[in-house]
Amino acid sequence: MKTKTSLKFFISLLILSLLSVNINLIGVLAAQDTHDVAVVKVTVNPERVGFGLDEIVNIMVVVANQGAENETFSVTVSYDNTVIGTKNVTNLAPSINTTLNFEWNTSNLAVGTYSINATASLVPNETDTTDNTVILKDEVSVVSPYMVILPRNTKNTTLTSGNYTISIYTNYNGSDIWGYQFILTYNPSVLYGIKVTNGDLITGANAKFIPGNFDNTIGQLGLTGAYGWDESTDPPTLVNFTGPGVLAYVTFTIVGEGESPIEFDIIESKLKRANGTNIIDSITHLRDDPTEGKFLDGSFKNVEEVLYDVAVIDINASPKNVTAGETVTINVTIKNKGNTIARVKVTVFWGYNPIIGPLYNIGELGDITIGIGETKIVSFEWDTTDTSEGSQPLTARIELLGSITDANMEDNELTIEDAVMVKAAVGTPIPILLLIAIAIVVIVAIVIIYIIIRKIRK
Repeated sequence: MKTKTSLKFFISLLILSLLSVNINLIGVLAAQDTHDVAVVKVTVNPERVGFGLDEIVNIMVVVANQGAENETFSVTVSYDNTVIGTKNVTNLAPSINTTLNFEWNTSNLAVGTYSINATASLVPNETDTTDNTVILKDEVSVVSPYMVILPRNTKNTTLTSGNYTISIYTNYNGSDIWGYQFILTYNPSVLYGIKVTNGDLITGANAKFIPGNFDNTIGQLGLTGAYGWDESTDPPTLVNFTGPGVLAYVTFTIVGEGESPIEFDIIESKLKRANGTNIIDSITHLRDDPTEGKFLDGSFKNVEEVLYDVAVIDINASPKNVTAGETVTINVTIKNKGNTIARVKVTVFWGYNPIIGPLYNIGELGDITIGIGETKIVSFEWDTTDTSEGSQPLTARIELLGSITDANMEDNELTIEDAVMVKAAVGTPIPILLLIAIAIVVIVAIVIIYIIIRKIRK
């Protein structure tokens, strides 16, 4: 009875061990076969542009590697069925996101609404393709007519003093413009309002211009307007004007560094007809129809945008010819190409597969601080004991810490082919752990055989 129990115990132990090994192998193989990339976010700015203003729409696409292997793929952004641009993502690591920025010149577009499509190309063996595309339906509108602040977006770091003048312009080309009015808001810590004058559309003896007052404490130009009014008749008659043209000019003094939106108060701002209806007002502005009048705001910025851009620029290994088991010193040269201090992590690999990318992790160093324009050398020690024989490539990868997006991902990884030649070690002794494992297997096998023989004899 005791023999049967022992036999069952050892057989059960062997079966459980084999099952454990198989389960682990299945898990590893399943992980290796998991290939999945996705478009996780698409944002567009601005969502409204003026017809004929040749404006640029900035499209930001965030993609992720949701699989278990490094992936290389392309991302294409289009409007309706027309391609805006394609960018490549190289060796994106598992569970990592990266951001791609596209610029779309809308100069040749007709008035209307346009859908944005961002698609990540399929990677080999990918089965979940439902998240490879994001479509923003009717996301961007090209509008007309409009009242717009020109220049619409000023970005100039040299404009730290002096005056800055904008124009309030309408592209409406009808002959039934009787008047206009508007209120503007701005950032008084950057811009200080000093003057508002009438434009070139409602002018002449029949034009009545009413300038508003500046409140440079809260940053507002009060109600400003002009109207066609002929007082030579009795009673006075309303006079119409024909667009397009400049409604008014507004001048500021630059008093600080920073960013200032310059925006219409859409409730009080209007382009008016003599019959009491409005060509452009808050009602037309809030409707989705791009052919109804809109207000297009402006902005002023005289500070440089923060740009994160780090790169791997060189890998040097010494010695370059070794016998397996010897140590190689790897020096990775990194550089901060951005305009702000960066914290980074550097990882080094040996071996490379064109589909998977870098294969075996040698080591990583994290929380490295690198200054603006600074070049640093980061050193690693590589124990080649378990390295395959032959010429081995080395890859170095740099990543920003703190969920920050690199402006240029294409130089974040560098691979040097034939970096180190590894020769097989001669007469390498069997590792002690392997000897112990073999001994245990032999002993267990002998015990099982012994028990079986005794059972047969009985």
